[in-house]
Amino acid sequence: MALRRAAWANAKHLRGAGWDGDEPSELKELTVARRTVAGKQRTLEANRCMCCWLCREMCVCRQVQPAKLSARCPRVLILVHYKEYGSASNTAKLLPLIAPAAARIALYPEHISELKQLAEANSPALLLWPSADAVPVASIRNWLEEQKQPVTLVVLDGTWSKAKSMAKHIPTCAIRVQCNDEIHGASLFVSRKQVGPRRVSTVEAVAYALEALGESGVVQAAEAALKLNVDAERMQGGNDPYFNSGIRPDLESAVQGAAALTLGRIQKPSSCPLCAAAASTETEDAPKQLFDSAGDASIGGGANTRTPEARKGSRLGQVGEASNAGRATFKNLRVRPQGGRADLCIRTWRCTACKGVFEQSESSQHRDETAKLAQEETLVVEQRAVPAIN
Repeated sequence: MALRRAAWANAKHLRGAGWDGDEPSELKELTVARRTVAGKQRTLEANRCMCCWLCREMCVCRQVQPAKLSARCPRVLILVHYKEYGSASNTAKLLPLIAPAAARIALYPEHISELKQLAEANSPALLLWPSADAVPVASIRNWLEEQKQPVTLVVLDGTWSKAKSMAKHIPTCAIRVQCNDEIHGASLFVSRKQVGPRRVSTVEAVAYALEALGESGVVQAAEAALKLNVDAERMQGGNDPYFNSGIRPDLESAVQGAAALTLGRIQKPSSCPLCAAAASTETEDAPKQLFDSAGDASIGGGANTRTPEARKGSRLGQVGEASNAGRATFKNLRVRPQGGRADLCIRTWRCTACKGVFEQSESSQHRDETAKLAQEETLVVEQRAVPAIN
């Protein structure tokens, strides 16, 4: 009861920010969201790009080519869940780069009041969400051309479970639309597992929807931007690019940051200093293709006709072979500057074999030839064990 009374006591302060929910659980979610976003913003300001959320030396903002949109293009409002904010693998962040004049990002639940303001103003709005009552987005193309006011396309960005909870707070006046009929083939978003052949990333879904509404060239621009982001994220984590999209380190954006970062491709550790496990080969590190060439799911149906027992046994056998071989992968956890040097940093890695965490001091592979540090030693590596991060 004491906690419930405390939540109700803070209701007036929290509603002042735009959230008009009456349940203490909703008010609590807003408080947690604000704290989470504030912490992520500090991380972004320290060593990441505020637009693409990647490390500054791997920034893709200047390499993404925007699409040419017509004057009738709907305004795209991306409602990003606060847990997705600042994630390097997030794809919704690419939409303002592809359509800078039409797309913008809002946070859930902080900016949920903007949708209610649209409902109060009777502004025409669409919700891109594959609900049971959703209509094909291509069927409302004529309705879009008849509207005299600007149309807002609301997009939910988050996991499927989070997006379902977000959809409950969208005003019912927004027409539910889906783009399942426009999706052909597998998703290019290989950084995360796709649960079905028509479950694509946010940037792909919006591109298909805009293309169905008469905007040409959006899908090509979205696919090119997505390939750049996937390759940049992999290179940022110490892996080779997956699409070979020609991503280039953005040295100018890197030197503008407050923190010193490694420029160019990050050198992955060759072995773990704690358990002596060697790094796995690129074949083992490459993302698993979830769909075949026909676009069918290779897990849970489609071309894969093996029984669950057979798939389980195969996975156990693969895990056993990997452990016997003494192989491990290393996850890039964080980076911080070293001793005020502009070209040195300390990177923290986690070993998947022993679950231990260690630090590695490294220097840039792409130094400025005119810098005074060019005559110093290029690389001095020091590895030491640190307490494991729970």
